[in-house]
Amino acid sequence: MFARRAHDIGLVSELTEPGNALAAATACAEVIAGHPTEGVQGTVRALWSVKEAARSQGFAHAPHLIALGNVPTGRQAEFFASRRSGEFRTR
Repeated sequence: MFARRAHDIGLVSELTEPGNALAAATACAEVIAGHPTEGVQGTVRALWSVKEAARSQGFAHAPHLIALGNVPTGRQAEFFASRRSGEFRTR
């Protein structure tokens, strides 16, 4: 992915000239370090909490989403038991 595209979609917030990335990152770090420690820590914790909540929600919904379009488990077992030898091939 090109840097311009990453910036356009919000993956990165700032573009620099070649060779200036370290200076820009250091400047950002200095701004963050200038804020109260508690505020920075609270923000980081909030971001991790949201990420974990989204992951937990995803895992909670997974069984229902996987079941959509699939036959019931008992019927799957019947299909498996009734298959003929050589009917399936592996890659």
